[in-house]
Amino acid sequence: MLARLPLPGYVRRVTDSRATPVAAPRYLLGTFGTLTLIGPGNVTVLGQHGHHRRRLALLAVLAAAGERGRTRDQLLVLFWPEAAQARARRSLDQLLYELRSTIASALFASADPVRLNPEVLESDVDAFNTALARGELEAAVTAYRGPFLDGVHIGGAPELDRWLETERARLERSYTGALEKLAQRADADGDHARAIEWWRRLTESDALSSKNATGLIRTLMNAGEHAAALRHAERFEALVSQELGTSAGPNVAALVAEARAGAGPDRVVARISSSEAAAASPPPEMEPGGASDEPSSVATLSPFRPAHVANAPRRHHRTVVVAGLALVAAVTAASVAMARVRQSTRSQIDAESSIAVLPFENVSRDREDSVLVDGLSEELTSALSKLQNVRVIARASTVAFRNRGLGARHIADSLGVAHLVEGSVQKSGSHFRVRVRLVNASDGATRWSDTYDRERGDILVVESEIAAAVARELGLRMLGGGTAPRPHRGTHDIAAYELYVRGRDPIHFRSATDSGPLEGLALLQQAVALDSGYAAAYAHMPAMYYALTTYADLDRARRLKRLADSTAQLAVRLDSSLPEAYMALGKADQIGLSDLPGAETAFRRSIALGGSPRVHELLADNLSWTGLPEEALEEATRSAKEDPLSASAAAEVGKHLCLNHRYAEGIAELARVAAVRPPLQRASLYTAICYVMQDRWPDAIAKLRGTSDPRGSKDPRVRSVLGYALARSGRTAEARQIQSELLAEWRSKRRGAYELAVVTAGLGDDDQAFAWLDRAVGDLSLYGYIMYPLFKELQADPRFEQFRARLGASSRERRAVPAR
Repeated sequence: MLARLPLPGYVRRVTDSRATPVAAPRYLLGTFGTLTLIGPGNVTVLGQHGHHRRRLALLAVLAAAGERGRTRDQLLVLFWPEAAQARARRSLDQLLYELRSTIASALFASADPVRLNPEVLESDVDAFNTALARGELEAAVTAYRGPFLDGVHIGGAPELDRWLETERARLERSYTGALEKLAQRADADGDHARAIEWWRRLTESDALSSKNATGLIRTLMNAGEHAAALRHAERFEALVSQELGTSAGPNVAALVAEARAGAGPDRVVARISSSEAAAASPPPEMEPGGASDEPSSVATLSPFRPAHVANAPRRHHRTVVVAGLALVAAVTAASVAMARVRQSTRSQIDAESSIAVLPFENVSRDREDSVLVDGLSEELTSALSKLQNVRVIARASTVAFRNRGLGARHIADSLGVAHLVEGSVQKSGSHFRVRVRLVNASDGATRWSDTYDRERGDILVVESEIAAAVARELGLRMLGGGTAPRPHRGTHDIAAYELYVRGRDPIHFRSATDSGPLEGLALLQQAVALDSGYAAAYAHMPAMYYALTTYADLDRARRLKRLADSTAQLAVRLDSSLPEAYMALGKADQIGLSDLPGAETAFRRSIALGGSPRVHELLADNLSWTGLPEEALEEATRSAKEDPLSASAAAEVGKHLCLNHRYAEGIAELARVAAVRPPLQRASLYTAICYVMQDRWPDAIAKLRGTSDPRGSKDPRVRSVLGYALARSGRTAEARQIQSELLAEWRSKRRGAYELAVVTAGLGDDDQAFAWLDRAVGDLSLYGYIMYPLFKELQADPRFEQFRARLGASSRERRAVPAR
């Protein structure tokens, strides 16, 4: 009997983590680089001889398929596409027989589909794919030793050649993606040595990639190795000039200058000073039900991709200071990892209509006018969002570049847009002069400019005129047809507008009590008291009512729900073309999951009218709650594309990756968001949910208990997930303690049945869990997490499908996503 071979290190590293150790296979198939089969005694069994190559290629195809295997019909198409079927089948049978005779009779685990027996044959490609699926990135990149089946060609098999090209490219993308994640993690952790190692391997895989080059240069500078950074930058410039006949671009040039000066920043992941943090006073945003509609400000999120740097809108009288965002432009080329979110080249950017409105400059420096000046650029962004076939970057991302002194091309590269709108406002008495220009990102040239003179009372109207001029210049049309945005239908009352801006500020969601939302609501109510037809002010009230339901008792929750419904409906009646009005309608419908189909309709209407990126996040949640996780991920990705520097959008992408069972990717996204300072608290909760879905109970419990969120110990939803994790991990006594606390609160408030259902489900009492879910529908405490795969055991009960139908979540076919 053959002695079993010791596994190579890269295979052991993957298999050692399995719960049940698997005996080492007798043979090892090498598919990365040279295609070979190694047998006992490290002897090459099948090499590169012509008559061996077809056998090896068949083994490689089966190894790449993993546990799925390949049907015989699929193999016939790949290897004998032009042969008669009977002859092709005989050839396949003969080839399989030869392999069994050469290697082992038990080589195949099944006959159709044909699957390899892992007890007999192990492969590096299977080790690579398995490691990636588990998030073991270092093991994956160690297994990858070169292009898949490099140089392999089988005569008379064009379909196989095409498959090889596709699979080779896919595996290479996975390899470079894993390297990039490792590099970014090391950067975020301040582990410069490891980051340099990973970035060097990336540059070796693609020497002409400016993204890889700037990543390595920046990391070398962070490590204090300015001379090495300069050498690599100069080599890269020379290589690009020689191979492509072009320059390396302004981003590399900026790094070269910085390296020569020997005065690079302390870190790419910049830190915000305590004084700046106090000045910014950014709000940690929350989930719906205590959720801010805007992202938190970001100080430490490296811009490796657009969905991973965020910035909050200013508080009405404050200057938001975001440390480190001046570095965004300098490392733009290193921020292109997610193709669905960002264009990777200048030609791709120019191929689409895309625009960003930068914060207007307040020339007079009068702080009392800051609300109006900021409001003008924000209203212009909103107006441009209503144009067809144009991607408009959200203000939460553009405000990051206020007073940064960066050129148009740097900013446009960072945001991934083809055009910028810049402007300034100068006041003289009650007179305002607004200067605006449209800039081409490719060369920084002014494409159009104009000056508008208005009295104070008319300043809020000018945004529609500017938007119309921009639309004409770019040849764009409105979503509903026509070339000009609709006339301004907001308020003409400056005082009402200022109250509105202060009232909708996300700072009001920061409080661990009702005080914040109550203050915001009071300001919005004052705004409508001055202008009873101010639809936008009404449209922001349901978010406050939603937040106030978090800790409300039954009577108050029902009252808040009625108020949310009525104010949202009033906003729609006042202005049926206002996207925020339909977003408000959808949020009101989400309270207690009272009308999920209605919420989806409202959110889609808001998007059709040019709604903010936040609407895509809300729609994504709604879709995931109704069993459409793939569509939910698409919507979350759209939000990230429209708000490329948003930590909120990044967190949603991470969450929805996990809900699609793409755990390694999702947790990696959330880990980067977790580096934000001040922290985005959702990231911790989402990460814990990802851990729960993988039965990683200790990690989930540690994450839930380790949050610095002042609401964490009070938020009933966080506590319920913690109780669920404790129960499922066998820590029953602790879970029952949380259950007891929640039960006491339910008896006091007559509300909170949802949280009790969650903990009870964790304790394994499905009958009681469904009883609590029934009560949760009536007390408006029901929340969408119950639809997530972390409750898969409860969802397997036939009663859960009936529960879905009761909520309108089963009104259409749901697409299941297989676990990876």
